[in-house]
Amino acid sequence: MKDDDALRSRLEAAAGLVQGLPEHLQAAAFGIAFATMRDAADLVAVSSSGRRPRSKSRPQPALAARMKQVGRPKRRGPKGDLEVLIGGGYFREARTMAAVLKHLEGALAKRYSHSDMSQTIVRVVGKVKLQRVQGANGQYEYTSP
Repeated sequence: MKDDDALRSRLEAAAGLVQGLPEHLQAAAFGIAFATMRDAADLVAVSSSGRRPRSKSRPQPALAARMKQVGRPKRRGPKGDLEVLIGGGYFREARTMAAVLKHLEGALAKRYSHSDMSQTIVRVVGKVKLQRVQGANGQYEYTSP
């Protein structure tokens, strides 16, 4: 009974707040006003009792439930793309950063900035998946160990 009275008073208060608005805005404004009052009431309940009131479990929408089961498709970033190149033997020959970026753009349709790829290559070199030597023109060249 107490919950019904609290709900009724919140509904009446939200309805009173949206009365002067144009009709096409009233439904959205009512939803916002009611949600704000509900959240405020939850905060009062938390502060007075020291516990948060239990929320009723809501059924998951179909798409969200499927996403939990299947998961999102994994996207490779610069590290994943570099590992694909290493696994494919691209670094059997010495390659400069510019050559790597150009190859990624042409072959894999991936565009990375020089700084993003530079950081990634340094990390991969640190894990000894690639070796780095300075070429004759002063640029670093990367090869498989």
